[in-house]
Amino acid sequence: MDTNKKKHKFEQNSKYLTISIYTVFVILTGCIIFRLFYNLAGTIEVIRHLIGVLSPFLIGLLIAYMMNPMIKFLYSRIFKQKLHVKRERLFKIFSIIISYLIVLGALALCLFFVIPQLIESIAEISNSIPSAYDMIMDRVTNLTKHGQNMNTPGMINVYLNQNMPKVLNMIEEFMGKSIPMLYDMSMQAIKIVMNLFIAIIVSIYLSFDKKILLHALKKFIYAALSIEKAENLIDTFRECNQIFGSYLTGKALDSLIIGILCFIFMTILKLPLSVLISLIVGITNMIPYFGPFIGAIPGVCLILFLSPIAAIKFAIMVFLLQQFDGYILGPRILGNSTGVRPIAILFAIIVGGAYFGAVGMFLGVPVFAVVQYLVGKWTEERLKKKSIEV
Repeated sequence: MDTNKKKHKFEQNSKYLTISIYTVFVILTGCIIFRLFYNLAGTIEVIRHLIGVLSPFLIGLLIAYMMNPMIKFLYSRIFKQKLHVKRERLFKIFSIIISYLIVLGALALCLFFVIPQLIESIAEISNSIPSAYDMIMDRVTNLTKHGQNMNTPGMINVYLNQNMPKVLNMIEEFMGKSIPMLYDMSMQAIKIVMNLFIAIIVSIYLSFDKKILLHALKKFIYAALSIEKAENLIDTFRECNQIFGSYLTGKALDSLIIGILCFIFMTILKLPLSVLISLIVGITNMIPYFGPFIGAIPGVCLILFLSPIAAIKFAIMVFLLQQFDGYILGPRILGNSTGVRPIAILFAIIVGGAYFGAVGMFLGVPVFAVVQYLVGKWTEERLKKKSIEV
């Protein structure tokens, strides 16, 4: 009797329990993936909304990541190696403050020169273009006089008299809609300023607590995984950081040099709007391949209003400058930091720009390089386990 009871008694089997858990996990994961792809438009919209909500923190993370090399240089090379400081925490704060003051000061200096030049250029463009109303009315007057001399009715005056109420109604409707438009634009501007302010504050906190956060993440990885897998994952993160960071730092330095060279050459050639256009060229140069064209087109259009000859000079200058960047300066600074082929770079830029705009075009290449590295590493490990050589 006791033997039969023991046979029918439930016994936990860890092997089958693990299989059951994995099965349930795979089924749930499959259902989630199917649901996400079944309503792909809704999924993308949810992701965009989530990114919009988290944008101050994501921008803050990006700012902290971009500021890290300068902070690290000041703290390690200046305060520790040159000055041999002992109070590490205090001088780390000094490194962060000095780095942000340098960057924000440089931005303020650019705005100090750019904004007056922008106002001046708008005034020059507006003065160079005659009044559209006066020009149209002069044409109408000349045509009407010509029609009267030819003993023909003033059809143009009749047409204007018939359609003038419609034009006035359109102007009234536009003025009625302009107030909500101005309100929306003001709210968007306030939102952008607030998000940027929050992002800067977040980046400062992240820069200050970088070691604490990385240490906590490292402890969690070692607690969740075996020692071998944890070390492998940490090495992978380190390599991804090297790929991503080296590209961003190198591209930022390359774009800064191109912007300065553009300003120098525009000053030598006595081209107008040198500060404003050099800033545009330097910023857009962060985008591979398409960046030079994106930066050159607005510059050509702005200069064209003032002087067509100057616009031609600028177009030739930018073309030669971008050739120098593409064949000499860029390869020397960046080298082969990403390991991404040109066709893959085009793919990353187009896809990133389609879904995330200018930021996607800028970050598409380093993100693709990291993904390429991860896929390549996984492939090599799988082939090694299977003892396959390709």
